[in-house]
Amino acid sequence: MKFTKDEALEKIKANFSKKVEKIDKWERTIKETVDTLLELVGEDSEIELDTFAEKVEKQLMTQKGHIDKEASAVASDLQNQIDELKKQVDKKGEKKPKKKDKGNDDDDDETNDELTELKKRLKRLEDEQKEEKTKKTISRKVEELAAAIKKKGVKNDKWINSMLAKAKIDEDTDIEKEADSYLEMYNEFFSEIPDDDTTPNSTTASSHLEKIKATIKAAGESLAAERGESN
Repeated sequence: MKFTKDEALEKIKANFSKKVEKIDKWERTIKETVDTLLELVGEDSEIELDTFAEKVEKQLMTQKGHIDKEASAVASDLQNQIDELKKQVDKKGEKKPKKKDKGNDDDDDETNDELTELKKRLKRLEDEQKEEKTKKTISRKVEELAAAIKKKGVKNDKWINSMLAKAKIDEDTDIEKEADSYLEMYNEFFSEIPDDDTTPNSTTASSHLEKIKATIKAAGESLAAERGESN
């Protein structure tokens, strides 16, 4: 074998992260697919890393296609249920009996109960649909933000993904403004790193981050001590 399993995983994750919303959700699938194909090619195989990565990514894209298709079918089914319930609500509303005398009380109550239940079901489905649409919008925003950050010069996918995984992004997030903020953060964190070693994965970068963390921790402990003395 001309490459290690770790090298394959690293390359495939970097490539596939450009095609999915959140690469961390695919980590188990990627690992299982790599393990399966490694067994098939065998330890004595002369296959190149790029060729192996392409085969794995092809399998992953097939799985992604099935997932996207299933999600689309679920969304379509949800919309159909909502449309059907709306028809039933309208129909029940039209047929609601007019109260003429006391003998109609039971029928009137029964119709009201049915109509109320239909409206509750409709509300639940509409809320579910709204939630799904919001999730899709936010996922799209995350993709757009990642692309905007890369466009500004930050090319490290691992760093970008780790930062965005903790980010609070909503439907109103200003992509350009957020991208500028992340670029500023990137430059601030790595401003002390020499020009030939400026990636977040580098040893120097990690050391620099540890220094930042240590400084923040020390400041927090100092503040806590001051508060204790003042009490």
